[in-house]
Amino acid sequence: MSENIERVTGFPSKRFVEDEQFWASRIHPDDHERVLKEFEAILNKGSIVIEYPWQCADSSYHWFLDQAVLVGDEESKPKEIIGTWLDITDRKQAE
Repeated sequence: MSENIERVTGFPSKRFVEDEQFWASRIHPDDHERVLKEFEAILNKGSIVIEYPWQCADSSYHWFLDQAVLVGDEESKPKEIIGTWLDITDRKQAE
């Protein structure tokens, strides 16, 4: 987890690591189910690209572009998800 996450969201990176439900709990309610289903699908797809609003520490919602890849262990069993999380709020407002 990048330390830049605090600059973007207002939350320290440890918050995301220490509380497994933290990230999901701040997805906008209108998009919550859609986003979680997409992340569940990563097990079959291997990667995803998704845009969604997420609530930052100041209570505002920012739009994020999430690009994630499922990485397997030596036996090809799911090990971790790696990816990038880019704030695209300015682009979404322009649209």
